[in-house]
Amino acid sequence: MGAVEKELEMRGEQMREMKESESCEIKIRELESQYGEQIRETQMEFELKWTGCGSVTTTTGETILYSGRKDNKHQQGVAIIMNREASQALIEWSPVDERLIVARFHSKYAKMTLIQCYAPTNDAEDDSKTTFYEKLQSTVSKTPRHDILIVLGDLNAKVGNDNEGKKRIMGKHGVGTINENGELLTEFCGVNDLIIGGTLFQHKDIHKITWNSPNGRDKNQIDHLINGRWKNSLSDVRVMRGADCASDHPLVKLTLN
Repeated sequence: MGAVEKELEMRGEQMREMKESESCEIKIRELESQYGEQIRETQMEFELKWTGCGSVTTTTGETILYSGRKDNKHQQGVAIIMNREASQALIEWSPVDERLIVARFHSKYAKMTLIQCYAPTNDAEDDSKTTFYEKLQSTVSKTPRHDILIVLGDLNAKVGNDNEGKKRIMGKHGVGTINENGELLTEFCGVNDLIIGGTLFQHKDIHKITWNSPNGRDKNQIDHLINGRWKNSLSDVRVMRGADCASDHPLVKLTLN
């Protein structure tokens, strides 16, 4: 590739990322218009199919930390959006790969580690699932013992509502029937003393379902917020509907005491 072609490719990539950053700003403003201070006073985690890794500051002051693929393919990718207050509380962050990103913050009672995930689908090859959970386990194992640990994101796992023999890691308010990915997730939670927050609280299904299929027929609870040793501080997890964010995954809100 010649120098001119390479320069044009770089400029094209920069323009694309600028447009995607603007799209993120639009989504943030839409969420703010629906939920006001609930959004402005927090940080958000989501899938973002940017390549590479880095941080971007929007024109309205939010900071986006992102981790994507290294081969320039716009597939997978995860990110954390922080408002100014959350940005000031940030201690460190690390882009693991296109499926995992971790950030550590100062918080009111203890330091907090957030691990944002995008797991392989239930139909994916076993090797990709094994690799994902090995990297997730490695990331969790590196978390300081006294941190508030929250693992969250699209785990592509249905854990269902049958918590027989699993009461230490989940409640009885899940949706549907457990699938293979759900078995992997509950096993992971059991090993790491984590609890699946969305199954603990009694809400209508509309406030538990986190994914709607494009055909409108399939509705599942596959995004999860998982709390560690501070699980007694978890007071609610629910889906917040109403904002048009151009996504088939609605906002999921976690409340800590």
